[in-house]
Amino acid sequence: MRKAVFGLLLLAGLALAQGADYRQAALAASALARLQAVAQSAQGEAKLLDWAKGVQARAEKDFEAKAYFKAAREAQAALLLYRGGPRGAPSADPRPPWVPPRPRPLGLGVEG
Repeated sequence: MRKAVFGLLLLAGLALAQGADYRQAALAASALARLQAVAQSAQGEAKLLDWAKGVQARAEKDFEAKAYFKAAREAQAALLLYRGGPRGAPSADPRPPWVPPRPRPLGLGVEG
């Protein structure tokens, strides 16, 4: 993993030296590094993982082609796909996370 991160940082440095937009290059490099770290330990449905691997390959190809904005967005999409397995499944409660949970009903009867 260190080699991959170092390689991405080296590519970002090369992009800087060539006068490319350094912010987009850095954003794409960090998104790809995060993606590679998550991809190594991803588990879940095979169809979803295959889809994420395809999007990851496109992101890496776009990064090499210096399409940094597109590479960053595809890396973020692949990251969401990798996390979309059983752990990332939405809960049954449709309310936003900043809304406090519903209070439990008080037990008025005596159970024995």
